[in-house]
Amino acid sequence: MIKNTILKFGFAGFFFFLLPFATSAQKQFHLLVNLPFGIDKNKMEITLENGKTEEKIKTKSTSNNQLILSADYYAPYAAIILHYPPQGSFKGSTNTFFVGQKNAIITFLPTKIPDSLLFNYRLENVLDFKDEKKRMKEYTANEYQQAVEYEMKYEDEIFSGSDTAIQNKYFRVLMKALGMKEVEYAKANPDSYFSFYSFKANVVGRGGILSPDSMLQAFNIFPDKFKYNDEGNYLLNFIIGRASLEKSNTPIDFKTRDITGKQIEISKFKGKKYVMIHFWGTWCSPCIEELPAIKQISDLYKSKDLQIISISVASNYKHYMQAIKKYQMDWIQVYNDLDLYNKFGGTPTPRIYLVDKDWKVIYDKGGLGEGNDAKLTDLKQILEEELN
Repeated sequence: MIKNTILKFGFAGFFFFLLPFATSAQKQFHLLVNLPFGIDKNKMEITLENGKTEEKIKTKSTSNNQLILSADYYAPYAAIILHYPPQGSFKGSTNTFFVGQKNAIITFLPTKIPDSLLFNYRLENVLDFKDEKKRMKEYTANEYQQAVEYEMKYEDEIFSGSDTAIQNKYFRVLMKALGMKEVEYAKANPDSYFSFYSFKANVVGRGGILSPDSMLQAFNIFPDKFKYNDEGNYLLNFIIGRASLEKSNTPIDFKTRDITGKQIEISKFKGKKYVMIHFWGTWCSPCIEELPAIKQISDLYKSKDLQIISISVASNYKHYMQAIKKYQMDWIQVYNDLDLYNKFGGTPTPRIYLVDKDWKVIYDKGGLGEGNDAKLTDLKQILEEELN
């Protein structure tokens, strides 16, 4: 199964920003999941995609092998992604369900075919879009199979980044071809919420499949009922953020609050300081690898007109505070401002932008760059030339 891509209809850590004119339509779902005898409910992994974020959710369990789920959501439906991990020869099973505000029940039935564990069920006030999933699968079958076979053959090289040519073929050729086919399906079926959700999750969410302009054109094929609600507004501003970053070498203007509650306005540094905007997460290993180098940069240049602003993404608060203390992150810290993150187009983490006093972006790099340079050698060279 394609790793980190279409194993499930979900995101890879992308978040969406609410446009100023949108009104909040927070709702809540309540879902009961009945599991058959022999299934360990403690091993079931449950992810919620609520229209803003994708996150693991906690459940309440009963003595009858049941799980009780309840959470807020902002989309027409809350997408519940259930995954039962591999066990021995069992390859694992994943399925996505959609629930609304009515009390919902999923009852999984016993099956003699392990791989169909999450595909044999009864539903009450739950949508599975089963027929549409089947039609999309048939429509994209050739592209999907090519990507699966390539991943099975080169999984280590693809996800370790050890072979750039193999990695580029997977993401830029095979996954792009699959994404384009999914866009074709969406264009042919724009009135379906499943088409809209799949476009958001599998095309926009993966990134690199369409340019921002092409994403916007595809977005506009959908009817107003999908575009002009909280979820649609988040998605639209995400696309706009991507376009702004690609087309302009000036920083995106923003206001936020740091962890002390102080309001931060990036425009107030214009003409006065260089600004380093740093996106990171406690769950992101490359982000953690970079922190000692960022601390070095702070110590060297904080008295020489450099202001660092670090924005965490989807980070556990306890782990976040531990990291700040451990790495002595004594510069501006912003905790999990998802609106701000989405305004930057859901930029991959780690991500660093360096803005000069003339308000031009003179450095922009995501990940560790070539050679996995956690020491940020290129950035340090630029700072030395600019500030010494």
